[in-house]
Amino acid sequence: GITDTNQVTIYHFEYHGSPDVPIKFEKVVAPSTLRQDLDNCYKLKLIGEQGFYKELSNHLDNYEKHLAKKDSLKAAREVEKFQSKIRKEYFEADGKDKRFITPDGWEILNADVQYVIEHLVQLPAKPTGTLLQQIDQLKAELTRQQSKKNIGGILLVKSLSVLADQAKKQLQKSLPSTSDSATAALSIAAFQLLGDETWELTQTLTGRSKKFTALYVYNEAYIQLHYRAKYIIESLPALRTLIDFESVQMDDDVRKEFDTMQKMTKEQ
Repeated sequence: GITDTNQVTIYHFEYHGSPDVPIKFEKVVAPSTLRQDLDNCYKLKLIGEQGFYKELSNHLDNYEKHLAKKDSLKAAREVEKFQSKIRKEYFEADGKDKRFITPDGWEILNADVQYVIEHLVQLPAKPTGTLLQQIDQLKAELTRQQSKKNIGGILLVKSLSVLADQAKKQLQKSLPSTSDSATAALSIAAFQLLGDETWELTQTLTGRSKKFTALYVYNEAYIQLHYRAKYIIESLPALRTLIDFESVQMDDDVRKEFDTMQKMTKEQ
């Protein structure tokens, strides 16, 4: 990492004294560390364009606010939004944009983000097997969470299943091309975003309204589905753009219910 004047970077070393067990060490990322590293990356021109820096800084402001309220899941969500933006700029780099992140900047900030998320949320175990098997496991988890009533709305579950099936069909082609795999990544990203948006609306409405919505995603379902989808996305070609929620394929009735939920949040 990088350290500036009056800053300290802490590392954790693990040593067992046995030649069969390798020494392990990791950088300890406190809330202030991520902020310091972002500021230093900007000073050293490892990220570029002031507006981009401010966007990332705003995400860290929100991250720190959620931490202060002891809402670790919302804090992790905010850090992931930060990660999505640096990931997009890193993989879209053409050397000409004023808005950029260098390989060194990406390595520092992405490692920080990974540490933060892993220490905020108890993540599901990383899946084994082929990508097709992982998609089947994702759909099985969707069914399991529905049976536990952690996700609701038959049409919502159906829309998520359709997106997972689309990704699987792209990967099942006899000679999948890079574009096929990229399309599969988009479908899984859309699956993830649909679940995320439902969870965020559920969070906003829970405890603030006596009305019950037809769609909902509770914390356990969010964690299981979001991170399982993330593992699959990370194994596919890098997404070149951030998914727009308006472009996500879903049933018309699901879209109408989302509109209703959004209106309810504005009425509070």
